[in-house]
Amino acid sequence: MLRVVVLIVVAGCGARTELSGGHENDAEVDVHVGLDASHDAADASDAIVDDAPSTCGDTQNAQSPPAPPNTCNQGATWIAWQYIPASSFTTGAIELFTNDGTLALLDGSGSQPGAILATGTLVPQGPPTMWKTASLSQPVALVAGHRYFIAENVESCSIATTGTQYTYFGGGSLSGPWSGPFEAWAFTSRIDCAH
Repeated sequence: MLRVVVLIVVAGCGARTELSGGHENDAEVDVHVGLDASHDAADASDAIVDDAPSTCGDTQNAQSPPAPPNTCNQGATWIAWQYIPASSFTTGAIELFTNDGTLALLDGSGSQPGAILATGTLVPQGPPTMWKTASLSQPVALVAGHRYFIAENVESCSIATTGTQYTYFGGGSLSGPWSGPFEAWAFTSRIDCAH
């Protein structure tokens, strides 16, 4: 008689699954799932695996950017560059490689920056130049293939010396009017998933 028993224990929760089968010709398999009596249903929910995509989030020229130059704003208060996500996900924060400032995520209005979707202040404030995170004023559901714009009002633009050059616009305020399009900088960003 061949008998197979598989026992799976989830550490810290006491959840277990037992699979057992009888004879080698026996097609019947019993499945038993249980929890230790010392844990309640709320503890059992801790064992549920997060089903968020493993590749959630996105980047633009974010491999290893150097300190960006201070002269990239060309006199504009806001610089807004194009961002088109490859997959759909919800973002709650954006990171820029800079030393100070604020950012906004804008919808695309044709080929130009449009409505403000969310804003955020980059932290920590001040020098040195490094990756800084802005928690967005609200989560934004991004749609794959849709045109958005990441806008920055910073002391030192978030750009790399090499990489993909993204179409960008300059403006005196987030509501426009916008000048451009221009294309001369490899803007860099990390678009993080909302958790």
